[in-house]
Amino acid sequence: MAIPDWAKERFELLREAEDHDSLALVESYKTETGEPVYLVCAVRKDVGPEYTIIPIAEMISGDPYAKYADPSQAPPSKKDWTP
Repeated sequence: MAIPDWAKERFELLREAEDHDSLALVESYKTETGEPVYLVCAVRKDVGPEYTIIPIAEMISGDPYAKYADPSQAPPSKKDWTP
């Protein structure tokens, strides 16, 4: 399975933000449900006192080992997968 370009681009943005000490953990909410979420964001300094906050990733609540398969294991066949 290939990692899609959008994921690679966001990962690169994460690396660049880390290199520039420009990462933030931000509390927000899901627009569909209003549920609170915690986002890893890049913070870009704009002109003057303004900043742009760019969400990169959502923090995982609960046990991530229960939510995700071990990446080193073979994925199930595509016939078993439904989007």
